[in-house]
Amino acid sequence: MTYFGDLWPRYFGRRHLGSIQGAGQMTGVVGASLGPLPFGFAYDLTDRFAASLFAFTALPLGLAVLALFLREPKLHAAPG
Repeated sequence: MTYFGDLWPRYFGRRHLGSIQGAGQMTGVVGASLGPLPFGFAYDLTDRFAASLFAFTALPLGLAVLALFLREPKLHAAPG
């Protein structure tokens, strides 16, 4: 959570930081609440969690690879 204190202003600026953090927090809560559903469906279909665990391991690994290509945005001068 400490990292987000540095990440949000660096990528989005400080002007609307509260709104951006609120939207990010809401997305995290919704994602955490919906996350168990695919595991439950997979367990109902296969009587095992192994298939869903292997399938969902690819998601964070893929996102970690994509994160390596993130570039810090360039700052633009304010008009006026």
